[in-house]
Amino acid sequence: QDSVLVVAVPRVWENRLDGSWEAVAGLDWIYAGDQCPFQPIMDELFAQYGTVAQKRVHSNHDQTRFELVRAGVGVSLLEQSEAQHPDILIYDLPPMTCPLWLVYPAYRQYDPLVQVVVEAITNHSNFD
Repeated sequence: QDSVLVVAVPRVWENRLDGSWEAVAGLDWIYAGDQCPFQPIMDELFAQYGTVAQKRVHSNHDQTRFELVRAGVGVSLLEQSEAQHPDILIYDLPPMTCPLWLVYPAYRQYDPLVQVVVEAITNHSNFD
């Protein structure tokens, strides 16, 4: 299953937006870091428009990026389900997706704990 991503803008910056991508691209962005799967998606988004992000803050933690957007520190890609908040505007772009994976060592495939986690995830989501 893929995670749906959106461009989340602090609501306090609403007056800085004029509906153009250039206005959003020129804002301060919260950089997710090279270890985050969202970062290549963000980089590609900017490449599509021929722009470069104004990376002002770096955070590898999803909840921290959410709180920084809420606080008016910067714009970031967030999961759509997490961006639903009165302090956050979602910029009008087609939603982007990021594949989600559960990774564990092959030798633990039959570990009861791993089996319980896999079962819980597959029974409570749309994973195949």
